[in-house]
Parts: sequence; structure tokens; C-alpha cells
Amino acid sequence: MKKVNILLLIGLLSFIVLGSTACKKNDDKNGIPTLTFKSFSSTDLLEFSDSLNLTFSYEDSDGDIGYYDADSSSVYIQDKRLTKPDLYYIKPLNPPNLAPFIKGDIQLGLKNMFMLGSGTTETTSFTIWLKDRKGNISNSIVTPDIIIHR
Repeated sequence: MKKVNILLLIGLLSFIVLGSTACKKNDDKNGIPTLTFKSFSSTDLLEFSDSLNLTFSYEDSDGDIGYYDADSSSVYIQDKRLTKPDLYYIKPLNPPNLAPFIKGDIQLGLKNMFMLGSGTTETTSFTIWLKDRKGNISNSIVTPDIIIHR
């Protein structure tokens, strides 16, 4: 009788372990971060005076967003009027040697918006993406249009 109880217990535990791993949602996405646009401070900005504050959400299954070296850039912001993105440093969002799933918000301030042309207004938008420590590139997000006035 004890053998039957032990076998039933082993069978039940095996079923629970296999069942919980088989039904587990696979959110790994191979460690590629994902971004979601949340908000920005204004759609109308005064040239050389107003700053633009952007907020976007991130998720990363292996938690390797941000660099230990301050000379390394994590966030890329491309003004549609320009050919190259601006680069931004983010410190690591997890303690060293830990790589759990992370999510949260990043807020960036773009200071003193400027115009390239000689008109009285310009319209632009920004494309934002992120690179983690393994070199994975996130999806790109695009802000709504922003109008800059003289």
C-alpha cells in the first residue's frame, strides 16, 4: 500500500511540474526589448525656449537594458528632419549579474527645440528605439507630430 501511495505521489508531482511548465506563457522574445509610446509634454513648442519631455514604456525579458560604461548609448532618438539619431545613456536597470524580466517607464527631456528652416513653424516627429547590452534592438516607436514656432 505504501508503494502505491508513493507512486501516486510521484505521479501527481510529475503531473503538476510538467503541467505548470507546459502551460507557462513564453514571454522570452529572445531577450529583445519592446517599447510603447506613452506621452510627451506638448505638441506646440517655442524655438530655443521650450523643451520636450518624452515618456515611453519598456519591457525586457532578460533585463539587460542600460550600460555600465557611461560612454555607451542605449536610447536612440531620430528627429525626422535630421539624418542621424541623438544618442542617450541609460544606467543599467538591474543590479549586476541579475537578469530578471523588467518593465517600467523612461522619461527623457529634449532641451531647447530648434527649427532648421527660415519659416515661422516646422513640424517634426521622433522615432525612438533602444539597444540592450547584448546588442538586441527594440521595436521603434514614433511620436505624434510636434510643431515648433519662432
